Amino acid sequence: MENEMAAKPKNIERLAARASLLFEWRQPSSPLFSKLAALGIVGGIFALLLANLQVHVLTPGAVTGQSASLMLMPTAATSGEWLSKAREGGPFPSRFEPLEWESASSLEGDVMASLLRPATTYSPVLRELPANEPAPAVPLANKGERVFPPVVKIRRTPVIPSSTGMMPGLYPLSGVTAAELPEKIPPLSGEITAAMAATPWRFLIRLLPGGGVADCTSLAGSEEPGANEIEAWLRQMTFDPATYKRSPWITVAVYFTNQPADGTDAR
Repeated sequence: MENEMAAKPKNIERLAARASLLFEWRQPSSPLFSKLAALGIVGGIFALLLANLQVHVLTPGAVTGQSASLMLMPTAATSGEWLSKAREGGPFPSRFEPLEWESASSLEGDVMASLLRPATTYSPVLRELPANEPAPAVPLANKGERVFPPVVKIRRTPVIPSSTGMMPGLYPLSGVTAAELPEKIPPLSGEITAAMAATPWRFLIRLLPGGGVADCTSLAGSEEPGANEIEAWLRQMTFDPATYKRSPWITVAVYFTNQPADGTDAR
C-alpha cells in the first residue's frame, strides 16, 4: 500500500510534464474591431500609394540603322564623272578652290602682266592697199563751170545761255598745294542739285606718276546724292607730277559757287 501511494504522485508529475509539451491548435478568439482597424489602415496606405503612383508608358521611336554603300569603279573615262557625282551628292559636297587649280598661278601672272603698262610705245604700221581694187572714178567738171560742194542746211535749236549757274571748284587740304591743282577743270556732267551743293565734299585721291587720278574715294559717304558724278569728274583731272613724288595720296575739297556760265575758272 505504501508503494502504491508513493507511485501516484510520480504519475501525476509525469502527466503534467507531458501536458506541457502539447501544442494548442485552436487560436484564442480576437475581437472584430481590431480586424477592421487593421484592414482600414492597410487599405488607406494602399489607396495613398495608388493615387501618387504615376506610370508613363512611352512608345519607342523608329530606330534607323546606320548603313552605307560602297561602289568600286574601274579606272576608266567614266570613273571621273561618277566621282564628281558622289562628291556633289554626298554629305560633304566639294567646291571649287581657285588656289588648287593647276592653271591658277599662270592665270594670275597673265592678269598681272596685262595690268602693267607696255615697255615699248605703240607705233602703227601702214598696210599696202590691195592692187586688184581699181581707183574710184572721179566725175570731171565741164569746161567753164565752177563746181562747189553741196550745201547741207542744218537746223539747229537756238541755245539760250543761262546768266548764272553752279560751278564746281577745288580746294587743297593735304598733300597738295593750290599751285599744283589742275590748270583746266572739265565741266561737271549732270544736274547740280541743291543737296549736292550743300554737302561738304572731301575726297581722298591716289595719283599716278604722271599726275592722273588712279583712285578716288568720298570721305562724306558714297550714299550722298551726286557722289558718283563728282568721282567721275575728278578722274578726268591731271595734277602736277611733282605732287606724286612727295606722296601719291592727297586730299581735296570740292565746293560749288554761283558764277556766270562763261565766267572765269572756278578754281
